[in-house]
Amino acid sequence: MKIKIVLTALVSIIFLSCSSDNEDVAKVPTTDFELKLDEYGLFDIDKNFEGYTLGLDTNLIYFNGRLDNQLCMEAFNKDNKINLLSWESDDKLVLEVHEGYGVNSTHEISVFRTINPYDYNDKHTYILWGIAEGDQYDQRERIITSDLYFTSVNKKYESMTFPSKAYFYSDLIPWYEDKVLVTKTPVEWNYGKLDSCFCYSMTGEEVFKFEKNINFYPDRNYIVISTSNYIEFVGDAGGYFCNKDITENIQVWESDKPLSDLPEDTRIDSIEFSLYGSSQISCIFNYTFYSGEKGTREVKVEIETGKIIN
Repeated sequence: MKIKIVLTALVSIIFLSCSSDNEDVAKVPTTDFELKLDEYGLFDIDKNFEGYTLGLDTNLIYFNGRLDNQLCMEAFNKDNKINLLSWESDDKLVLEVHEGYGVNSTHEISVFRTINPYDYNDKHTYILWGIAEGDQYDQRERIITSDLYFTSVNKKYESMTFPSKAYFYSDLIPWYEDKVLVTKTPVEWNYGKLDSCFCYSMTGEEVFKFEKNINFYPDRNYIVISTSNYIEFVGDAGGYFCNKDITENIQVWESDKPLSDLPEDTRIDSIEFSLYGSSQISCIFNYTFYSGEKGTREVKVEIETGKIIN
C-alpha cells in the first residue's frame, strides 16, 4: 500500500511538472506575418495584429490590430526599429447602418486595412478601411467604414459606403509643408458626380476643399510650390512645364519646351524635382535614347514666370 501511495505521488509530481513546463513554453512565430511581428517585438503580446503596410515614406512601417475590441496602431522606423507611434481608438466594431427608405442593416468589421499612412514631424495621418466579410457581400467582402485619422490630436473624420449616395475616403497624398490632400470618392459614380477633395493640416484642420478635376489634380512629375499651386512637367521629350492652381482649376503659365533639341522618341525615365533658392525649381531629367544610350540634364525654371534657365 505504501509503495502504491509513493508511486501515485511520484506520478502526480511528474504530471504537475510537465504541465508547468508546457505552460512556460513560449509561442514560436511560424508564418511570414508572425515573423514580421516578431521582428518588431509585437508577436504574442496582448494586442492582436491583423496586418501591416509601409508608409508613404517607405522607411516607416505601420501595424494595425485590436486590443480589447479597440483599434490599435503601432509604427516603426524600419532601419533602427524605433517605435514612432502607439495609438488606440474606441471605434465600434459592429455598426448599424441606416441605408434610407426605412432600411437598416448591421455589419461587423472583420478586418481593418491601413491606407497611405503618412508622417510629418512625428504627426501621423492615415485612412483606415473597415472591411466586413460574409456571403452577403459581393466577392465575400465590402468596405463599410473609411475613416481619416490624425493621431497627434486623436481626431477622426468618418465616412461610410452606405447609403449608395455616400462618399468615402479613398486616397491621401502629402502636400505643401504640413498639409495633405485627401480624396473622397462617391460610392456610386455617375456623370457629373466628381470626387471631393480636401486639404488638411497634420492636426486635422481643414484648409480648403474643392472638386477633383483630373486636368488640375497632381498625378506624377510635379513639385508643390504653395498651398494651392504646383508645377508639373507634361509629356516626354516634347513636353513642357505648367503652373497649376488646384483650388481654381486654372493654369497660371506654360513654359517653353526645355528638351526640344532631343530626338522625339527619347524616353524620359525620371524627373527629380527640388526647390532652387526661393524663386526657382531645379529639374534633373534622366532619359534614354532609342539606341539605349542614357543621358541626364538639369533644367531650372522660374516659379513666377515659367522662364527656362539652362
